[in-house]
Order: sequence, then structure tokens, then C-alpha cells
Amino acid sequence: MLLISGCTGQIQKQTETDSETVTVFFLVEANGKTLLEEIVDAEEESNVLKLLESLTSVETQEFSFGKFVTSIAGVEAGQTHYWAIYENGEYAKTGIEGIQVTNGLQIKFKLEEINM
Repeated sequence: MLLISGCTGQIQKQTETDSETVTVFFLVEANGKTLLEEIVDAEEESNVLKLLESLTSVETQEFSFGKFVTSIAGVEAGQTHYWAIYENGEYAKTGIEGIQVTNGLQIKFKLEEINM
């Protein structure tokens, strides 16, 4: 019995070191105000959407290309605005589900006007 307990502890210890913890910086701005500014420690396999949902209320709409953020922290984008996503200071090239969590990742959500 002592041998089994020792093996179990070894397996758990190995599992804990398999997933790397990374730091992600979140910033959410709307109408010139900061709604959220948070540094989060997360597992590298985490999803940006799930991390944001753990920090504040988030609403999305499902499309053929993936999820589209419609509301953050109770602020809805409406018909004339949208939630722009910036990844490490640059306009994101993918939707929220396509952004891979990496150490030092900086994510900014900014309510921007739709220009037509």
C-alpha cells in the first residue's frame, strides 16, 4: 500500500508539471473608459474567450466563421459598434477562438465604431 501511494504521488507530480502556466494581460475599453484591466495566470492550453469569461460577463453570437463578441461587462456593441480585438498591440488576424494563449500575451478589447 505504501508503494501504490508513492506511485500515485509521482504520477500527480508529473501531471502538474506537464501544463505550463503563462501570464496574460487583459484590457477592455469602451467609450474612453477602462472597463477591465487584469493580469491573469492561466494554463497554456487555455482559450482567450474562456479566460475573459472568467473575469467578466461576455456575450457572443455564433456564426459560420466562429463566435463574435457582442457584449463585454454589460456593454453591448449594438448596431453601430463592434468589439475590436488587439493581440500584442496589433489588430487580431483571427477571431477570439483563434487566438492562442502564450506567455506575455496582451489582449485588448476596444469598442469601435463600424465605418462604412
